[in-house]
Amino acid sequence: MTPEVISVCVNYHNDTGTLEFVTELLEQETSLAQRVIIVDNNECSEGNCGTSRLENFSREHPDVDYYRPGGNLGYYGAAKWGVSRYLEAGTLPEWIIVSNTDISFENRSFIATMAETFRFAPPAVVAPSIISRVSGRDQNPFMRVRPGRLRMHAYKVLFRFDLPTKAYGYMSRLKHRAVGSSGQAPPHVAARIYAPHGAYVIFNRRYFEAGGTLEYLPFLFDEEIFVAETARRLGLDVVYEPRLKVIHEEHATTGISGPMREHKYDAARYCADNYFPWGA
Repeated sequence: MTPEVISVCVNYHNDTGTLEFVTELLEQETSLAQRVIIVDNNECSEGNCGTSRLENFSREHPDVDYYRPGGNLGYYGAAKWGVSRYLEAGTLPEWIIVSNTDISFENRSFIATMAETFRFAPPAVVAPSIISRVSGRDQNPFMRVRPGRLRMHAYKVLFRFDLPTKAYGYMSRLKHRAVGSSGQAPPHVAARIYAPHGAYVIFNRRYFEAGGTLEYLPFLFDEEIFVAETARRLGLDVVYEPRLKVIHEEHATTGISGPMREHKYDAARYCADNYFPWGA
């Protein structure tokens, strides 16, 4: 049966968490045909990867595809690679979900509720309610409105050095505990927003049919801006829907110190220069 929902998850040294997440997905009670794509970013030398627990799991479950590029492609780099591999023989489904693996579900009706909620005129991108297990707050909307050019270029300076990056991380955690990612209390009804939180993003096929892509060049971070700007350029809608809810365990979230700070800086520079250029 041709899948109508494909969930793409990227694993990096978190086999146990990824197995738990995929098992929960397969237990979803829905009439929609589902498929799960696992992209394993764990490094290995060519021809010497061995067989992982995830690969064995996929062999036991016909609705799971396991892909291993042999190196770490980053978050959206791996997601794009996995979707491309699938589409070599498959067709574009109605929904493609790109997700962290430290996500869990309150019940087994999430996929069914999503399908019912957007049975008619689905938005191109859906941002569900993402409740942080750490803070108890909703991490969506990630951004309600488009940020200013000065703010985006200031991030290039901020993340260029370790000390201001650490200070930003500390202040950001305090803000998230208080009011969520956007800096404001989340709305209680569905609303159009600028950017969805990257931990769990739902794409309707309209996004891809209009020319949208997962081809984001930075290795990690700021995928939210990439999705928001792609949708904005194509005139597509991004909708926050609080009736859809997932839990973000935040076991495997990545800090922004050391090498990760360099990735954060690269992403900030890329987004500022490409989407918020001076003089535009």
